[in-house]
Amino acid sequence: EQQQEQQQEQQQSSQNVDSQASPTLGSLFLTQPLHSYSVIVPCYRCVDHLDRLERTLQSILDAVRYLHLQCDTLAHLSVLPRPHGELILVEDGSEDASALETAQSLFDTLLTTTLSEDSRELFSLKTVRVETRRGSGGARKLGFKASTGQVILFQDADDLYRLEHIFWNLLLLTHGPRYGVWRAAAPVQVELEIHPEWPAAIMNTLMQAQAIRREVLELTGGTMDHDYFREVHNYEDVFFLMSISTLFPYRFVLPRVTVDYMLFPGNHLDMQRDKFSRPVAEAPRDPPFPEQVLKYRHLWEKRARSKWQRRSRDGGFRVEL
Repeated sequence: EQQQEQQQEQQQSSQNVDSQASPTLGSLFLTQPLHSYSVIVPCYRCVDHLDRLERTLQSILDAVRYLHLQCDTLAHLSVLPRPHGELILVEDGSEDASALETAQSLFDTLLTTTLSEDSRELFSLKTVRVETRRGSGGARKLGFKASTGQVILFQDADDLYRLEHIFWNLLLLTHGPRYGVWRAAAPVQVELEIHPEWPAAIMNTLMQAQAIRREVLELTGGTMDHDYFREVHNYEDVFFLMSISTLFPYRFVLPRVTVDYMLFPGNHLDMQRDKFSRPVAEAPRDPPFPEQVLKYRHLWEKRARSKWQRRSRDGGFRVEL
């Protein structure tokens, strides 16, 4: 009998270890759900292309409506209660002082026609005006400072979310820290015929495809912001995401395309037609970066890593397996 009892105790102990090392789907539901998120949208002279901004805002609101529907469907499991959301629209140095008023009016109209009354109480617009243009990186950084969400998502004023985008990111990042994962990325549909080697690289460097826990951005002080990036568009995104992947190598990848990267005359995608039409190895090479920019990135990573180590010693950012 004693041997049987010992065997039962050993089996029970083994089962406990296995369940801790390999969490089940049920254990995911024990994680504290998220209760807020922010979508940051930098915008320059957005009223000049109001039709594009309208499509972008509509896609975000449609994704919010889908999020609430899925939260209600899963309510009996307490997986993800309806979270509070906010859209942070950053007007980046436009000469038109009324641009944000126009955007606010457009948002209010779309909000009323897209979301039910109880859903409208859980999603709002916050506007930020930048007097001197700082570029998308600087605008996103100011947007983050104005935000309150536990998960930060990004969008441009002429690209689109698909319905599942916000829901999948929040669902995964609710449980991410339990496994040491603090960010997620979404596959992207590019409105341009590109070489098959490029989709993964685009997902890795496009801010619209990213969702990041607030704790990470608090460590880094937000996105990168340097005078050089105001002249060479998009490299602040590339540098930022390269550094984030160094500091936080693990991420979730959403199971399907949830972001549409749109083509318009003169926009950033249009300027990369030739590059994306070739294999990666044959694409035009980027010019070498100035020493000051490389130094800026090195110091940026060093500060973030130092803050991470201090938080880890203080008991934050523990991986609970």
